[in-house]
Amino acid sequence: AEVDRRVAEARATLRARLEDLPDEVVAAELNVLDPDIVPMYFTDPERILSIFMDIEENNLFLIQNCQETEESLEDMKTKFTEDKVHMDEEAGNLKVQIEQIRQKIAVEEAKKKALLQRTAQSRDARSQVELNDAIQAKVNAIFKDSGFGDNDANISPLGMLTKVEAKLEELRTMIQALPHDFVSTAMKHRDKERRQRARQKLLDEQRLSREERSQKALARSQAPVRKKVGKTVMWRSRPMDRKKAEEVRTTDEGEDDAEFFT
Repeated sequence: AEVDRRVAEARATLRARLEDLPDEVVAAELNVLDPDIVPMYFTDPERILSIFMDIEENNLFLIQNCQETEESLEDMKTKFTEDKVHMDEEAGNLKVQIEQIRQKIAVEEAKKKALLQRTAQSRDARSQVELNDAIQAKVNAIFKDSGFGDNDANISPLGMLTKVEAKLEELRTMIQALPHDFVSTAMKHRDKERRQRARQKLLDEQRLSREERSQKALARSQAPVRKKVGKTVMWRSRPMDRKKAEEVRTTDEGEDDAEFFT
């Protein structure tokens, strides 16, 4: 009864306030947040159900996204673990290689020190400037023969050798990728050409030597004959015959040398 009375009073109050007002003012008054006079927002239960269904679909979509994200995270964790194991193995291998390279460097440094000592002790060796020039010329020839052309950029010998080494490593990798039969045939052909060049070089040297001897013989034959002037020098007495002593000494030396070949 109390509720009905209060509802009736609210209706009367609302009717008294809105009876003589235009529709726009009535709509504005109804929008005032007063629980006693503002009606309920939802008037259709189906609309509330529709909103709840939309919210549930959104929640299901979010749940599915969360599950997919968790699966992706698990995959990433697994891949990270595998990559970490692989990188650890590679790091271990690199450490071993670094240690080997350090040992090689130590050996080469020892060789360098020994060579420097030998160079310092050598008295009849060429001067350092001539040696550097010879090394520079040799490195330039190797650099040019390796396909880099002339050293127009004035690269140092160490830089040229570094480029040549990188080129050799590149060619070595390319050779390893080729078929074994093809590489073997090419190496045999290359060895054959190298032997032919060496043989031709030896023949050329022999030919030049023969030509030089022929020219010397021709020069001696065409030279004027020098006549001996004056009395021939004679010794005062015949020297002693030492043929027997020389034969004995030669035999002894042969016996001494024979013990090294038995």
